[in-house]
Amino acid sequence: MILSDRTIMLTGGSDGIGRAMALDLAARGNTVIVCGRNTERLAEVGAASDRIVTRRCDLAGADQRVELAEWLIKEFPALDTLVNNAAVQYRFDVTQPIDLVKFQHQLEVNVVAPLHLSSLLADHLAGNPGAAIVNLTSALAFVPLVEIGVYSATKAAMHSLSLSMRHQLGDRGIQIVEIAPPKV
Repeated sequence: MILSDRTIMLTGGSDGIGRAMALDLAARGNTVIVCGRNTERLAEVGAASDRIVTRRCDLAGADQRVELAEWLIKEFPALDTLVNNAAVQYRFDVTQPIDLVKFQHQLEVNVVAPLHLSSLLADHLAGNPGAAIVNLTSALAFVPLVEIGVYSATKAAMHSLSLSMRHQLGDRGIQIVEIAPPKV
């Protein structure tokens, strides 16, 4: 996968691994669009490079994902790469009552949002040479930790979806890349 002179949408790029990726990708000559929820952190990452464009978006909301995709297609016709990095992590103990709001939020952000955003952008990406969707999973998909079992399960779901997406989108010229970092 070529990592220069690309137009890249990076979810969750204002903090942690995402921020480091945004800065590195921009330094390699890419245009990087970063979305996130925290406007202060977005402003900081945007100020770090003139190659980084930021947009506030809460990926837990389907309507915000649709608005983001429509904006990307209109404003960035050369968009050729989607990096699904955004994720949240909550701890659940099955011996205690489960906070279903947090549980559903984690599933929405970690699994539903990347699948939905990939689907919304697939036709647009397919029209650009060298198109790619990069899914950030985790080694925890294969070796889960007890205290973050639900998070681990969401990463396992993204691993499975990455395999499926390869078959569904490969013949459309979209490369599917899975990155599974170890525990961070």
